[in-house]
Amino acid sequence: MTTEGALLLDPVDYDGVRVGDELPLISFVVTRQDVEDYRDAVGTPETRPAIATMHLLAITLAAITARMPLPATCVHVGQELEWSRAVRADATIDVRFALVSRRSAGGSTLSAFSLHLSSAGGEVARGRILLQS
Repeated sequence: MTTEGALLLDPVDYDGVRVGDELPLISFVVTRQDVEDYRDAVGTPETRPAIATMHLLAITLAAITARMPLPATCVHVGQELEWSRAVRADATIDVRFALVSRRSAGGSTLSAFSLHLSSAGGEVARGRILLQS
């Protein structure tokens, strides 16, 4: 995977993000070799031209946390994502990630982030990710 910005900019402070804030655009490319390495790792016998959705989700979360490191106490509670289309290897994927709500109770905080993936101007996936800290 190559990133075009996620690792090059100053990190975003997770606790400093406010409701309504959108993180700077994150872009990356999943290479054909990345797709084949993933295929080999999970034991898929045939070559595939598209990036597997779980592979794309894992790389997306890695790019987001590279840009906005999570506190040690933070856990991924879940996500709700709607996938629109597949993405072929070597395409640029753009990630938009914004804090839509944050509530604290009982010593923990639940944060909901919207997530939008696009490639070549078309939507790939959208939804939200929930984190607890």
